[in-house]
Amino acid sequence: MIKRWDVVKTCELEPIPTAEGDALQFRLEVLRHGGKFVAKVWRIETHRIQPTFPQRDGKPFSQLADVELLLREDHMSPQREFKTAAAALNNALAMLSTQLGIKQPKSRRRLQRD
Repeated sequence: MIKRWDVVKTCELEPIPTAEGDALQFRLEVLRHGGKFVAKVWRIETHRIQPTFPQRDGKPFSQLADVELLLREDHMSPQREFKTAAAALNNALAMLSTQLGIKQPKSRRRLQRD
């Protein structure tokens, strides 16, 4: 039997500035199977690519295209199940903050509630 997890909540975080002057962008998803919830962390990256088709005289002539990619960050996703969607999301936010060295004010630690 195939086990299915349904996405019940999705949120994108504001860009997080880095020391190099770039910014990291993340998307969090909370999934449910039965009464269990898990969170997945995705990094959003933008890349400029040169399409290889169509071509003229053996060279691409299309404009450059900006594409957005979602990369699953398994090492930043909690590897456990929770009883509520809020608990899964709060844990993922706390784990991401810890891994990125971002201190959260005490009053904002629990951002989501059931």
